[in-house]
Amino acid sequence: MKWPSDKIFLYGIMILFSFLPLASAQKVQRNNSGMLRQTAQMYERAGQLPQAAEYYARACRENPADISAYLGAKRAYIRIQEFDKFSSLINALQQRRRDVRYQVDLAFIDFKRGNEKLAMSKWQRVLDENAANQQAFSLVGQAMIENQLYESAIVVYEKGRAILKNKTAFIFELASIYKAQSQFKKLVNEYAAYLETNPAQISFIQSELQRLGREEGTIDPLIKELNRALRSYKTIEWAIHLFLGDLYSHQKQYNKSLEHYLSAERILVTVNDKNIKQRYQKGKYIYALGEIALQAGKPKDAEFAFQTVISEFADGPFRNRAELGLVQVF
Repeated sequence: MKWPSDKIFLYGIMILFSFLPLASAQKVQRNNSGMLRQTAQMYERAGQLPQAAEYYARACRENPADISAYLGAKRAYIRIQEFDKFSSLINALQQRRRDVRYQVDLAFIDFKRGNEKLAMSKWQRVLDENAANQQAFSLVGQAMIENQLYESAIVVYEKGRAILKNKTAFIFELASIYKAQSQFKKLVNEYAAYLETNPAQISFIQSELQRLGREEGTIDPLIKELNRALRSYKTIEWAIHLFLGDLYSHQKQYNKSLEHYLSAERILVTVNDKNIKQRYQKGKYIYALGEIALQAGKPKDAEFAFQTVISEFADGPFRNRAELGLVQVF
């Protein structure tokens, strides 16, 4: 039987409107969760953690998919050591959605209660049952890091790399551990290995090392290990020279900084990688060094930098600026 077109249209409208109450309810649920989370955040900022925990938990129960609210509840409950309430929240949420983080956090609670053996057993079970799930390794490793179980976390991440066949997985997690342990050789190796396969991430790694170099007691061992890495990572030699230029500049050793920036830029003009070529401008780093030296009251170092831009990269976009920089020097 062929339906008239007007009936087909009417039937379609009826189907559409049948979904509206469900969609509307889900939207209200998300809105309520968001308002409860915002209230919790206000309490947390004010240092009123019991109230913050309560509102985060209410937001979770309103919308179990609100991971931000869940993490807030976890943060607050752990700080006020309300492990029973946190455990009850997890058990309630597990009835409504599946998430590997719940099992990880139940083990986390066991650890906080002093039962390390049980916690380690539960974390291992999570990994065994989710062997192909990168998030499982990430969450278990992070739980171990939060409890300063650094060696156990390293084992988890290395095992995850082997199973997932991904040598650069968990690079930032491992780097955070090596930083905490002051293992700068391993930290530099992690960043270098990552950059070899992801050269377009140079700016991010550069900013990470700059930030790390500003922390007390880190810059000298970083410089030592980066100089070593120059001999081991030839494909990213230019990047390591940039990192060294940054760190020497931070130490106000502008002559050494200029040496490394010049080495980096001489390599960069020959690089064929399209992403790198699009971001690099001839003389960019050396000109910036000249400006830094000038502002630091080191006119001789600034002069050397500006002269280098003019002599080495005369066809680059920074020649005119370098000439103006020389006027300021004199």
